Amino acid sequence: MPLTIKDIIQNRLPFLNYSDTTVDARLDKIISEVQWTLQKPLGKDDADVELEASYSQQEIILIGVYVAYLVVLRKAFTTLAGDTETSEEASAKTLKKAKADVVEAEFHISKASDGSSIQLDTETLLASLKKEICDTAALLGITLVICQVCKKGLPFAFRVNQW
Repeated sequence: MPLTIKDIIQNRLPFLNYSDTTVDARLDKIISEVQWTLQKPLGKDDADVELEASYSQQEIILIGVYVAYLVVLRKAFTTLAGDTETSEEASAKTLKKAKADVVEAEFHISKASDGSSIQLDTETLLASLKKEICDTAALLGITLVICQVCKKGLPFAFRVNQW
């Protein structure tokens, strides 16, 4: 049974709430963005860009992993700065509860039994997804801008002016 783009995303990011219609709508927008970004490298006509049936399984994997990469990147930015679209505040917090007057604090304790003690930092996750994007693109015989690095060691997507 062939995998869909959303299957690939869910396999890479199982922690997303896929039953949430807001998450689903955002994924659809990001999927469309990636499909249009990859239109030229994948040689798709305008009519076929958003038609999932026009993609091979390798191309679907590439799109799904690229979307997962952008979702993690967006979440990293949201965690640091908040999200004006959803009014979500920055969430880079570890303290669960604190009270200054009588000095009361409550923390979430990670447990190995439920998997919450397994940690992967954002940079490592992004690097892993980017490697998979670039490896899959190489298998398809295409070169992507995201896989190239500028003089400062940053992906071209983050290069501003002439560095």
